[in-house]
Amino acid sequence: MRFELAERIGFFALGAIGAALYLGALEWNIRLYCRSNSKLAFLFHILRLCGMAAVLAFIAHAAGAAALLAAVGGFESVRIPMAGSTALRIGKIR
Repeated sequence: MRFELAERIGFFALGAIGAALYLGALEWNIRLYCRSNSKLAFLFHILRLCGMAAVLAFIAHAAGAAALLAAVGGFESVRIPMAGSTALRIGKIR
């Protein structure tokens, strides 16, 4: 199967959107842990991890390794700047 540039950009964008949602959920998850709602926080933690793993596994299965690499590249391109910006606000979570 020939992998076109438009498909790579699409999977890159899908990975970037997934990262934004994943990291937004991570911030909410941290707030739940800080408020001692550990059962709900743990459940949400597992759902967040399994959800992102399922999305990446689906991409790999449906479109192959090149699509997976593009999606992971999109994920990392969003994760690195967002992780740096949220690390500065860690004291304001509570």
